[in-house]
Amino acid sequence: MREPRPHQRMPEGGKRLYELLRLDHEPGMIAVFVSEETTRERLRMADTLGFSREFDPVLYFWPVEGQHCHVHLMTEEAAFTERLVRALLRDGALWVTVAIPRVGGRSHSFVSWGDPNAFWRRHYGTEPTVGALGAPEAGG
Repeated sequence: MREPRPHQRMPEGGKRLYELLRLDHEPGMIAVFVSEETTRERLRMADTLGFSREFDPVLYFWPVEGQHCHVHLMTEEAAFTERLVRALLRDGALWVTVAIPRVGGRSHSFVSWGDPNAFWRRHYGTEPTVGALGAPEAGG
């Protein structure tokens, strides 16, 4: 895993997760939240990152190399989501799933980017069985 550059911000929980990943910690999934849209308790949970919407996601160093990131958004803006996903993939995430609220806010749409099969092979050593991962929508 590369070192963060001096000008890059670290997301909340990022320093802890960065150190764990360097010690070969293999989370099943990393949860990513907008800090202003979730609780402090949730941001203190293991394998959880939080960031502020006031900063461009590309300015962050995301300690996610080789991981599956599940992004929870309360409000969706296409340009913001695109920049966040691009930043996560740039820093090595193999698979990014974004939960986007549907109209009315009672359910979510899930859109995926990256290579879920590569994630599965890396973490479990085999190809997923048919239907194990579902059929993620192609997001980019």
